[in-house]
Amino acid sequence: MNSGIRRSGIVFVILVAACGLFASGSVADEGHGGHSSMSGPVPSWTAMQAVGETLAKVYDFKPFSPAQPNHLWMKASDNYATFLHFNKPFSKKGAKLVFVGDAVKGRFCSEDQPDGGKTGFVHFHRAVTSAGVMGHGGKPGTDGWWLRHVAVRHAPMKNPKTMKKMIVKPGLAMMFMPTKAPACSSSGKGPLLPLPE
Repeated sequence: MNSGIRRSGIVFVILVAACGLFASGSVADEGHGGHSSMSGPVPSWTAMQAVGETLAKVYDFKPFSPAQPNHLWMKASDNYATFLHFNKPFSKKGAKLVFVGDAVKGRFCSEDQPDGGKTGFVHFHRAVTSAGVMGHGGKPGTDGWWLRHVAVRHAPMKNPKTMKKMIVKPGLAMMFMPTKAPACSSSGKGPLLPLPE
């Protein structure tokens, strides 16, 4: 099967599920004509299919080497990307979306961690790793991406550190595999020191 079509189908299923979750709820709506909620008709199958196909075309970025088989990535700029994180490789039957998120390019340094992790950027992933290596954290100054995960469902996952089952809950995942970054400057607060080549 064509990987573009397979990816389109996966994204389409994700969007249908998301619309089902959000169509039933109401959200406070200030400044939009005085309406008290944003409820409305559920998007049509054709509209959702078009959204899925559109997203499948742009979630083609590969920020890591080797690529992560359970993530789809979209590059927004040279230093910012968004992702969809599945419970298993997205090419496998039954793969389910567990997280959506965003990432900021940086180094494994506390000075590069967005907002010191207070806004959810708690997980660092190296840009390049050896095959079979997880790629979390690294040596001070290693290039990579700071990730922020937002769970979209209750779902079981294996904790990669302990290999024990854990349940994630919808919302900002402040404890998604935090990687404590080292200070790369002499004080831990100022400009970064040049790192050895």
